[in-house]
Amino acid sequence: MLPSYKMDKLDLIARITSEADAITVDANSDYNSLDDLLAAAKADPGKVRIGVQNLGGRVHLTLLQLQKLTDTEFKIVSYPGGAAPQKEALLSDEVDVVMTSLGDFANLIEDGTARGIVEFSDAKNPTYDVPTAEEAGVDLLNGSFIVIAAPAGTPEDVVAKIEAAYQAAYESAEFQDWLATIGVTPNWLVGDELDTWANDTAQGLFTEMDALVEAGVLSK
Repeated sequence: MLPSYKMDKLDLIARITSEADAITVDANSDYNSLDDLLAAAKADPGKVRIGVQNLGGRVHLTLLQLQKLTDTEFKIVSYPGGAAPQKEALLSDEVDVVMTSLGDFANLIEDGTARGIVEFSDAKNPTYDVPTAEEAGVDLLNGSFIVIAAPAGTPEDVVAKIEAAYQAAYESAEFQDWLATIGVTPNWLVGDELDTWANDTAQGLFTEMDALVEAGVLSK
């Protein structure tokens, strides 16, 4: 978001993992799927309350993209303090659903107090049995990601060595077993596909941020 920031200043080497944005509900919620939730939002626009974190933050932008893709409107409630106030809001029925990562709600999901209904990822989460965006029928992928990058112009042989080293570590049983315990999804991507994914993801977020600036929600 800085004027000097340009994606072409980086050579992207590999995407390692993703921790996708997700929608979580109280265990007793009537929303058993994303379809249930979207149907309710369409039936009564602006009534279904969804908790996000900072307005203008990534999770808020993901929700705005979801609204556009599905022609829905939610009542957006912001909790700048992060996942902790989102948990309190969900458990106290201050909101109907929340959007953040499944990992942020790990303790509530594991003890059966809450459950995920969709994760905006193209890879199945190894820890939680939650439908991916593709399985839910929505073309939306967003979240936080671990990506290895080097300064643009790094020699190709150096980039190749780094990629090979990280791929070997990625494929190790030790790493894969560890990921399965923390709610983070292995999501390897390299080459032109990585560049395309990164640019598409960035542009989707920037478009939503520009719209918020025009609406007066954010300022540059």
